Amino acid sequence: MLKLSRIETYYGRVKALQGISIEVNEGEIVAILGSNGAGKSTILKAISGFILVDYGQIKFRSKRIENMDSHKIVRLGISHVPEGRHTFDDLTVEENLKAGSAMVRSKALICKRLDRVYRMFPFLSERKRQIAKYMSGGERQMVAIGRALISNPELLLLDEPSLGLSPLLVKEIIRMIQQINDQGVTIVMVEQNLSLALKVASRGYVIQNGRVERYGSSETLLADEEIRSAYLGEGKYVDKKELWSGKIRVKK
Repeated sequence: MLKLSRIETYYGRVKALQGISIEVNEGEIVAILGSNGAGKSTILKAISGFILVDYGQIKFRSKRIENMDSHKIVRLGISHVPEGRHTFDDLTVEENLKAGSAMVRSKALICKRLDRVYRMFPFLSERKRQIAKYMSGGERQMVAIGRALISNPELLLLDEPSLGLSPLLVKEIIRMIQQINDQGVTIVMVEQNLSLALKVASRGYVIQNGRVERYGSSETLLADEEIRSAYLGEGKYVDKKELWSGKIRVKK
């Protein structure tokens, strides 16, 4: 569905991405992992057309989209939930959701998609008239994801969906991500939280200094000693059965 080939981008004179190549198959959840400043969010921005690609190609369903206008990329079927939620804080929940339908002309279709989001996330239906700025960070994250779904994407890009959330809300976000994927939406998820990302993703790419340093299945990455050392503490072992149950057991 999505293929990045040797992507390079710059912020001023600084090269942010240094030959990134990533593939995403239809129906997958793919995690992009790494520390702050590694280039993870830049990858999503390049896919969405938010920043210029200086070298390389990005193909969505075999169509080249690098440096395409962002609104045209949305029309092709790609939606992006940026880091930090970015809700319209003075608007209601429903007004925020409708902002995701800016390019949908049919009122009947907008209503149909709103109903779908409300069925998926009953919490938003209960709060549809609430002003966004009075909601918690986790609640605004749900609004931001719901808004992205209004455009009916085939591919959803999620940037740090668990950032700053309580463990209870992280659990709810995981449920939402799995539910969205179960309904046929392919997902690329940027995360620093290794245990969260590999709980829901089938494959992952580890980014360091704008390069892909590791990639493979969740099982492969969890078995990598260097990955475990960098993200879960040196010399520690993660039992995947415990990880999948939400209880991470650490052994020396």
